[in-house]
Amino acid sequence: MAPTGWRRRRPGVALGGMLDSHDLSRTVWLRRTFAPGRYVLHCEMPLSADAQAGSQYATHADAGMVMAFDIAD
Repeated sequence: MAPTGWRRRRPGVALGGMLDSHDLSRTVWLRRTFAPGRYVLHCEMPLSADAQAGSQYATHADAGMVMAFDIAD
């Protein structure tokens, strides 16, 4: 599976993220100071439990777990 359109856009800067245990009762915060601009949050967790690192596989982002947002000046 090729990367979807939003992942092909350039230029972009990866700001990091977090790994989560996916415990639905747990709250996780990502604290970051954002400069004005356009940002995207997305989940790269595979949809398949048997996905292997380094291979193409469908992710939560491919299924729509993506949110774009703007920080105003």
